[in-house]
Amino acid sequence: MIDDTSGWLTTLSWGILLTFGGALVILAGCWWHILRTTIRQFNVEGPADD
Repeated sequence: MIDDTSGWLTTLSWGILLTFGGALVILAGCWWHILRTTIRQFNVEGPADD
């Protein structure tokens, strides 16, 4: 009987890492978009000091 627990754990941890990584990338993209939109709004509406 072959014990494949370590292989299963490795696969599981990689799946969790990839899932968290993807979620972090998506969140970072959303925050970046919100920040850019907010900054652009402030630049348009705010006082223009060069």
